[in-house]
Amino acid sequence: MSQSSRWTSIGREILFSARSELYMNLPFLDGALAALPVQERDLFYRKYYYCQSTAQMAAELGLTERAVEGRLYRLRQTLRQQLGGDLYD
Repeated sequence: MSQSSRWTSIGREILFSARSELYMNLPFLDGALAALPVQERDLFYRKYYYCQSTAQMAAELGLTERAVEGRLYRLRQTLRQQLGGDLYD
């Protein structure tokens, strides 16, 4: 494994750990995510939990990158409304 690959791997582990801790401490987020349709919840986890790129998500789901970006935008709007956040992006 090259030095840059090792640092990338370490960075992902740290980010994954930090995000896991954040989500574990936010039960209201769990409720909002549970209320989402399965496909939207899958998009959320792919992007914000597993840190997949939009391009990778699009390729795996058979969508265009623009379609994935649009779905993520609408997903964020839905979560903002459910969690009481502002509606500005």
